[in-house]
Amino acid sequence: EPVSETPVEETATDSHSEQSEESQTLAEPATEQPTPDLDGFRPEELAVRYRHSFLSKLIQSDKELQQIYTEIKNLLLSYRGVKARMSFANETFKKAKVHISKLNVKGKSLTVELALNPENYSIQKYHFIDNSKKNPDLPMMMKVRSERSLRYCLELIEEQMRVLGLEKDDTYAAQDFTMPYETTEELAK
Repeated sequence: EPVSETPVEETATDSHSEQSEESQTLAEPATEQPTPDLDGFRPEELAVRYRHSFLSKLIQSDKELQQIYTEIKNLLLSYRGVKARMSFANETFKKAKVHISKLNVKGKSLTVELALNPENYSIQKYHFIDNSKKNPDLPMMMKVRSERSLRYCLELIEEQMRVLGLEKDDTYAAQDFTMPYETTEELAK
């Protein structure tokens, strides 16, 4: 009697275990991560994108933009107590803890942020952007890319210094802040 019962139970469990093994083998490939095929990999197709600092954007800009930058920076530094600080993203100018201006390079233009109230100036003449929601310390932003916009920007900087009560430093000597062009590879080194 024990011999006849055992084969019947074993065959039932064997068929059940075979089904569970099949379902396990079918489920395994779905849970495994596919291995990448590196046979077709070509390193020349790998794209690298650099984050350019303010200084590197300035170095790679054209001579006209560097001349505009030099004139604006010389005017800002010609006032007593104004200090410049260059960070990765931009260059800021302060007198003690008071924000005066911020410079940045965007495309082929130099953006200048000033601590002037945009409501007091004509947008038709100066073509500024009201930046008061993004940066309340420097609510007026101009894009300087031509002689005319440079002239208006210098006029607004002088107006701002007059409003702040800052005087020119007679001992300040203008400097040349233009830099020679360097490629991205040279800058990365």
